[in-house]
Amino acid sequence: MRKLEVGNGQSAIVIGGSEVRVEAGAEARIVFKPAGDAKIELYAGEKSRVHCCMVSDTGATFALTNHVGPGAIVHSSFLWLSGAKASVSSILEGTGAEAYDIHAFISRDECELGLDTLLCHEAKGTKGDVLVKGVVGESASARLGGRIKVGKGGAGAESFLAEHVMLLGPEARASANPELEIENNDVSSRHAASVSQIDEAKLFYLMSRGVGREDASGLIVGGFLDSAIGKIGDGEWRGALMERARKALARP
Repeated sequence: MRKLEVGNGQSAIVIGGSEVRVEAGAEARIVFKPAGDAKIELYAGEKSRVHCCMVSDTGATFALTNHVGPGAIVHSSFLWLSGAKASVSSILEGTGAEAYDIHAFISRDECELGLDTLLCHEAKGTKGDVLVKGVVGESASARLGGRIKVGKGGAGAESFLAEHVMLLGPEARASANPELEIENNDVSSRHAASVSQIDEAKLFYLMSRGVGREDASGLIVGGFLDSAIGKIGDGEWRGALMERARKALARP
């Protein structure tokens, strides 16, 4: 496995299986661009600030584990545009560690997306959120598996896991299965999930104001995805992912 050290103010592009270490106190940006199947271990040093981003359109297998040290914060943003088998885990190993993951996806044609997320609180005073939002069209499918785990040492943990899917056709399929595994009573951990069709009431509202049905559907779907991508803190990456998502949705 390739080893990569990232210092303060540095950016890195990771193209394959790697062990990435961000030095203590550093602020770093990391882009994942795997050419095929990849397994990546990322270590965020004490009080580091790490921003990760990835757009996947290859259908490869991808596994990322973030090891978050004391006082470190890791923000991870993903856009999945094809079938894939992926797992993203954040292990909050140090006191006060934080991790925030945003996943947006578009699954179309006959693509099969399998996405598993894990947010594991091992130390005291840790925080994290995982948001997964996507659309499934044609005869595609999506399987979402998410878990928040709070260990015995995770007193004071705060976390929220949300998985929401919009189905765009009668043959589209999806499942969302968030789970909580709590071994400490002094925590605040919640989850939410939904799988639904386009809201007919919203369609009717737009169409009553002169918007065609197809355009109205596009506005609703675009807004649904933007509500996730819009939460990405890095403005450059937020704009880039929104543009990629819009192009993917506009495809015939």
